[in-house]
Amino acid sequence: VHKHTMRHVPYKAKSCTEDGNIEYWYCTDTNCGKFFADANGSEEIADHVSVVIPAKHELTYVAAVAATCKSDGNIAHWHCSACQNNYNDNKGQNKLDNVVEAQLSHNYSEPDFSWTQNNTCTATYTCSVGGEVETVNCTIVPSETNATCTQTGDTVYTATVVVAGETYTDTKTVTGETLKPNYTGATFTWIERIPTATIYLTCTECGGAGDGHRIVATAMLEKIDSFVGDCQTINTATSPDLATERQRRLSRQERSTTSIR
Repeated sequence: VHKHTMRHVPYKAKSCTEDGNIEYWYCTDTNCGKFFADANGSEEIADHVSVVIPAKHELTYVAAVAATCKSDGNIAHWHCSACQNNYNDNKGQNKLDNVVEAQLSHNYSEPDFSWTQNNTCTATYTCSVGGEVETVNCTIVPSETNATCTQTGDTVYTATVVVAGETYTDTKTVTGETLKPNYTGATFTWIERIPTATIYLTCTECGGAGDGHRIVATAMLEKIDSFVGDCQTINTATSPDLATERQRRLSRQERSTTSIR
């Protein structure tokens, strides 16, 4: 009976590029060379090729994903979970160096501005590539114009937003009120023998500068208690100068009438 001279071959895992093998024993004798599944040589492995575990990729198919404005995409490929390489075939023969499709750049429209009654503002813009819609709060800067008797005191609100490096602005104007004129310093020029006077008044609110800040009007003696000027109706209740001048003029007329008699 032949006594085998056994040599042990330990298990070796396969890789993607190198074969592995199962655990087995073989007889080193020249006239034997048999393979066995046990150290005692009781279970022969007749097919010597069967001890080999062929090299093989562990491939999984990865479907194509389109790149968007928010994330990268990838081309269709096969991925090996063992070596972590990517291939364009299901046998792992053609390696791919890159399967990533780079994230797309945004292409935003000009923003639409929306103002509130409290003079805050938001801007809404849409990306034409991915269709994403975003709304952000704008930076608001007010600018006031001082009111005069002839011009309203307006406030212009400027909204600013930066979209993809571009600056956009929008404005909203809130119209105020004019100042209430305060006319003083009436000057009367009477026309002799005719109860008519040319009256000049200066608005102290505006400082009396410019044509819009003075009243030049003609008043009959009987109607001197009220006449309409450039900015408002002037009457004896709001302009003491008119009341005083009217009384002075009436007194003068009475004296003239008495003298004639």
